[in-house]
Amino acid sequence: MTRLVSLLIMSALSGHLQAQSIHITGKVVDSAGQGLSGATVRLDAWNIATLTGVDGSFILRKDVGIINRQPGIHGPAAFYKAGALHISLDQAQKVAISVHGLDGRLVWSTIREWGPGDHEIIAPLRIAGTRFYVIGISAGGRLFQFKSFDISGKAGARHRHVFAEADARDRDGLARTAAAIDSLHASLNGYISKRLPVNADTGAYTITLYRAPQGHALPVPEDRLTTWNPGILTDKQLGLPLRADGLPDRTTVWTTLNPGADIQTAINNCPEGQVVVLNAGTFTISSTLQINKGVVLRGAGSQGAPTGTTIVKTGGQTVLAIGPDRDATCYGGTGYALTQDGAKESTTISVGSAAANFAAGDLALVDLVDDSAVQQGDCAYFKRVTKRSASQRVEIVAVDNANGRLTLGSPLHWNFRSANPYLAQIVRAARTTTRWAGIENLRIQGGTNPGYNGQMAGGIDISNAAYCWVKDAQTDSTMGGMHVSLTGTYRCVVRDSYFHHSANYGFGADCYGIVLRCGSADNLIENNIVRYMNKPIMFNVTGGGNVIAYNYADNSWATPPAWQEVNIDCHCSFPHMELMEGNEAPHMGASTTHGNAGYLTYFRNFASSQFAPPAVCGFAGAQTGNVTALQFDGGDIGMNVVGNVLGADGISTVYDAYDSGPRSIYELGANGSGATDVAATSLVRQGNFDHVSNKTVWYPATAAVPLPASLYLTARPAWWPSGTPWPWAGPDLSPMAGALPARDRAQHMP
Repeated sequence: MTRLVSLLIMSALSGHLQAQSIHITGKVVDSAGQGLSGATVRLDAWNIATLTGVDGSFILRKDVGIINRQPGIHGPAAFYKAGALHISLDQAQKVAISVHGLDGRLVWSTIREWGPGDHEIIAPLRIAGTRFYVIGISAGGRLFQFKSFDISGKAGARHRHVFAEADARDRDGLARTAAAIDSLHASLNGYISKRLPVNADTGAYTITLYRAPQGHALPVPEDRLTTWNPGILTDKQLGLPLRADGLPDRTTVWTTLNPGADIQTAINNCPEGQVVVLNAGTFTISSTLQINKGVVLRGAGSQGAPTGTTIVKTGGQTVLAIGPDRDATCYGGTGYALTQDGAKESTTISVGSAAANFAAGDLALVDLVDDSAVQQGDCAYFKRVTKRSASQRVEIVAVDNANGRLTLGSPLHWNFRSANPYLAQIVRAARTTTRWAGIENLRIQGGTNPGYNGQMAGGIDISNAAYCWVKDAQTDSTMGGMHVSLTGTYRCVVRDSYFHHSANYGFGADCYGIVLRCGSADNLIENNIVRYMNKPIMFNVTGGGNVIAYNYADNSWATPPAWQEVNIDCHCSFPHMELMEGNEAPHMGASTTHGNAGYLTYFRNFASSQFAPPAVCGFAGAQTGNVTALQFDGGDIGMNVVGNVLGADGISTVYDAYDSGPRSIYELGANGSGATDVAATSLVRQGNFDHVSNKTVWYPATAAVPLPASLYLTARPAWWPSGTPWPWAGPDLSPMAGALPARDRAQHMP
């Protein structure tokens, strides 16, 4: 039976939209036009049509494609003033989409076919909430574009764009349409609108509606945001429920070892999904412990011997490794051209006949040639080839050879454009990916990187890995090089750990805490303490979708020690679309020593610009240089700072600085053009409390709006201590900076 869907626009568009929301009603009818009482349909802002039965149960969900005007189909202006969107779904797996006027005459139509992999079975749901639709019209009756907007307050909804274009002679019609839309969303409580200037040549304008998760307004343009849904979402290895900390629950012990036992042989023999347990005490090893399959190495506690477990590495090199590839993960491979643009937020990539080179389960890297926004600087490293700085590690979950299409496990976080000069490509990981490996409850000592900078971590090296994790680990001043590196990883997690001090302080000495690099994407770094490194947490050529949340990062090393380094930083172009949420890190930002970064979001952090004493290891004095809360150097682009608590009372003296001299809230455009640099002119900052203004600052054309609790969590996390308020930081709370569990643990560390 054909199911025909009619969504009727209830408010007329007679050259002027009514100053009220437009309610949409829908019904499902059979091919004979008989209504199915109680059945409903919803077309969302991503053009997904969902049909539900009379009892609210799921019937069908299909992607009906992007709705654009089909050239050559025009009519009098009256045909566009109101009408219906019809979606017909038949048993032949074809969809017909059409827009009609009130008199039933056709305005626009298209027909698409679906392959077997194009639909998604989802849990039963009920349709609720309200949508409004806007059709752009000109005085001459030209249809600009049809778009829909969700005003139901659904969690995760963000703003949509309405684009209108017309010839210059249609300027009067554009003005009327713009005024009508302005009056429409002026009546929508909680929305913020912004109308960009009309283009003098084309008469184009853009109107943006801002929408944030959990139904709150977030005044950040959507093209600066992405889907943040990091880490391990389900246990695909054993199918068990995740623990409260979001990690797989592994309880089957293969063997339990005492100090002196052969750990590597036990790992090699352990069946996948099981655990090698190390009893309390000190284990001494001379070779790197290598985990290349889905097993867990678990100690008795990261406090180390005698009550916990300590692993001491002699002879240098990495102590523990998940995956064998180290920095080789970053380079080489055969690139296959995208035949269509890989649109941001899409989960499909078109590669034509090259689809035959991929299989479900492959990890791959998507990248493209640098555009003018990317400044590679001197960093040609940690990317597949030079000048391809924007990249993303993805997992392929389905291959459609007939249509030349790859389906991804997570959305793209960047627009990977296929045309010259961007020439987006996808490269399959050439080596076997390690999945479902874990390291838990261990203190490790003695590792180093004996090779060139960035070759390997001294502590825990994770490379070409997916769904792997580190929990409750500790490193200390015996560790040289990077303490933890995630190289070309996908959906890995580092949490509840303590990484501190270094065996070799110095610039260019890999004196780093947690480093994400080589396109790593959708990873979660949560609830860690990272202190007394040159860079405690750092991005190197990361792939977006990563979340750095609820960590305490402090005491960055520098020389002279009175000069303040960055606690959460970027170090090689082009980290993009990453989220920093709920951290306590006195000094955050994106230095451009080795290239720029862009479109990072800082939300509900506490950045005081004051390191805890002693500020730097071995230095008891005060810091006087480069003292700031947020630092975006010249060339950084599109940064978003929302809902943070910034600066220190009596310390911060300047709101904006353009070099490292003043004690500031923001240091912008240093080593660039200062106040006129793109780092300053493209910065969005809203709803932040700072100790220079001594108020929460909202910029012109915006008004104070409620802030969501989180941009990646839908509720208080299960691991958060009972009795401790969450969220813990923000200008809308009292106190504005409460108790962060990681900071509390740090204060009680020996």
